[in-house]
Amino acid sequence: MTKDDLKNLRRHHNATIGLFVAFWLYVLVVICLVEFFPLSQSTQKNLIGTIFGAASVLCLLQFMKRGPDWGAKLGL
Repeated sequence: MTKDDLKNLRRHHNATIGLFVAFWLYVLVVICLVEFFPLSQSTQKNLIGTIFGAASVLCLLQFMKRGPDWGAKLGL
């Protein structure tokens, strides 16, 4: 594996960790908003829907990256 490949893998790894942490912070904020503030039902449903949408996008990002030498998807 070349140094560029290793650098790209580390960048992908760091980005994945950052997105994972940001996702869970977002989930905590949404849960606090839904539980502690008087929001309409449609707003609550929309906020909860964005959690599932964000999770779907993060899963796609995780499983799209392939290893440089072996070609297998890194998410697996």
